[in-house]
Amino acid sequence: MSQLERIYFLHQKLKADRFPNAQTLMKEFELSRATAHRDISYMRDRLLAPVMKN
Repeated sequence: MSQLERIYFLHQKLKADRFPNAQTLMKEFELSRATAHRDISYMRDRLLAPVMKN
């Protein structure tokens, strides 16, 4: 699964007023915790998504 697909998944969840966490990404895409955190950080820091730091 590419990072772009994971970012799109996060974007769709945020648009639906759902706020996925690293655990959600880990289950959905079978990722490591570090990769899930990197994707969330990318959304927050680079794309300015409304994601809070843990």
